[in-house]
Amino acid sequence: MPENPLIILTREPEDNKLLAKRLSLEGRDFVEYPCIKTVPVSSLGNNIFRKEKLVNYNAVIFTSKRAVKALESLEFDVGKELPPVAVVGRRTADEVRRVLGMESWIVAEPPTAESLARILIGKCPPAARFLHIRGSKSTGVLKKIIYDYGFHLDEVIVYKHESMAVESLRIQGTGIVVLASPSAARYFLKHNSGHRSRLAFLAIGSTTAEYLRKMKLSAVYKAKNPEIDSLLEEIIKIIKQHDFTHAPGQVT
Repeated sequence: MPENPLIILTREPEDNKLLAKRLSLEGRDFVEYPCIKTVPVSSLGNNIFRKEKLVNYNAVIFTSKRAVKALESLEFDVGKELPPVAVVGRRTADEVRRVLGMESWIVAEPPTAESLARILIGKCPPAARFLHIRGSKSTGVLKKIIYDYGFHLDEVIVYKHESMAVESLRIQGTGIVVLASPSAARYFLKHNSGHRSRLAFLAIGSTTAEYLRKMKLSAVYKAKNPEIDSLLEEIIKIIKQHDFTHAPGQVT
C-alpha cells in the first residue's frame, strides 16, 4: 500500500488556492505552511521608468509574476511607456496582460531565465540593452549570459522576500513539501530540518530543484511545469512510487 503523506503547501494562500482546491477534490490531506511573503520595494533609484530612459531599451524583462504585481502595488503607471516585454513563462505573461495591459513579445518556454536569455540573444541586434525588473534575490544566470554575449543589462529591484517567522511543523507521519523558490526552501529547512528523512520535496522549477540538491536533499522531484495539473500529477506519482519507509534515493 502506498503511503498517504501530508501535502505541505509553502506559498502564500493566494498562490496555493487552486492547488489546495484540487487536493481537496482528490481527498488528499494537506496543510498550508507559507514560508515567505513578498514585500514591494519602493526605492527605484534613478527614475529609470521615465519615458526618456525607457526608450533606450530594446526590451523589458520580467522573470516572475511577482515583479509585475510589485509594480501594481507600487502604483507605477508604466504600461503604455514600456518597450517590448520579455517574460519567463505563461503565468508571468498573464500578469503582464492583467496589470500592464500588454501582450508579451517573448514568453520563454521552458520557463527559465536561461531560456529567456538565449531567446533574447537570438532575436536582438548586437549590443542591445535590456531592463530587468526583478526581486532582491537572483541566481545571476540571465545576467551572466547576457553579459557573456556583449549585451547590456540594467536591473531594478521592486520586491523582496521576507520570512513569515513560521514555527516547526508538527507532523507525525510522512510528507511531500511543494516549494516554488530557493527562498521558500531555505526558510522551510531552517525551521524543519529534523523532518528531512520523512519528507519528499517537489520543486516547481529547475532553479528550486537545483537548490534542494545543493542542500544535499536526496528525495527531490521536479514538476514538468508549474501548472496545477502538472503539480498534481507529480504529487500522485510521488505518493505511488516513493518509498517513505527507507532512506530516500536520488530522484530526478
